[in-house]
Amino acid sequence: GQALEGRATLHLPEALSSNCDSVEFSNVKVDRPLRTPVTLRLPHKANAYTGQVSLQTKLFDAEVPIGLVRLGDRTPVSITIEGKDQTQTIDVDNGRTRFSIAPGFTGALTRWQEKGVNHILSPYPEQKTFDWMSPWFGGITPLVIKEDDEDFPGKLYQETLTAREVHTPDKRGIEWHGVRVSSQLKREEFAGLDIEFDYLTVGKSNVVKLVCRMHNRTTAQRRATVGWLTFWQLDGASTGNTLRSDEIERKHTPWNSWPEAGHWGTLFNPQTGRTAAMVSPYPHVRTIDWGAAGGHLGWYTGIDILPNSSDTTRTCYVILCDTFDQAQAYKSLKQYA
Repeated sequence: GQALEGRATLHLPEALSSNCDSVEFSNVKVDRPLRTPVTLRLPHKANAYTGQVSLQTKLFDAEVPIGLVRLGDRTPVSITIEGKDQTQTIDVDNGRTRFSIAPGFTGALTRWQEKGVNHILSPYPEQKTFDWMSPWFGGITPLVIKEDDEDFPGKLYQETLTAREVHTPDKRGIEWHGVRVSSQLKREEFAGLDIEFDYLTVGKSNVVKLVCRMHNRTTAQRRATVGWLTFWQLDGASTGNTLRSDEIERKHTPWNSWPEAGHWGTLFNPQTGRTAAMVSPYPHVRTIDWGAAGGHLGWYTGIDILPNSSDTTRTCYVILCDTFDQAQAYKSLKQYA
């Protein structure tokens, strides 16, 4: 309950600047916060940065890290639909990266390119086997599995999936563009549930926003495991890469391991520096050592879907980074639901 007085100083990376570097404050308490608008100037290219606020008060000093992310810009995102039914593909080009969705291929993202290089590992257009997993769709594969069932990748491929172009603003007013894959599930254990998977981006971005949304049309509470498995060939290399999180570093090994990594996990190519990051407000990211089949990333968890509910939503971000240090700066997206 004691009022604070002192100074707050904003420290930014060299490439950034602001219209306000420090603020004097007094008589600040829990029920009397100080709010000061700050305008930041960032380089035009999409990137993430870590700044810091230094607090000096009569009671204590503190250093508070802050995440700063330019997701992209407002240039148009091009969406192209080809084919129909099981052979339909949808290409999303944001001017920096380009990805493809195949609704008839269990709704998977099958390609993600930057400067003509595809960093996603997928057998599209044919289902194949990946180590013990069969069928395997690769890329970014959406999951809907019975609770406590480890029959990956589940049986979403047995459902009828359709796709459409979407443009949806988030809570901060940023307009995301991409594809929504949806299905009214028919299998007995999921009958009465609808599911949607969104693949979204913004202009000139290295980020794909993944959204899973469940609708329960029944009067009973339901439960399912939902999420994504992501398979990588960073700069063409699907093996020999290193998995990293806040708690774990795991080089390529012959042994399988699927530990939870919390809100943030990465896959790093030590030869080129290229890094794939996975970040979520929900702490269920997994760093997946698939043994001889290489390192990959995933996010999945069991969720309860309330009766007559349409607001069960989970969000995850995948980011294609030039370096591991850059991937670390994207941790702040865990605060961006």
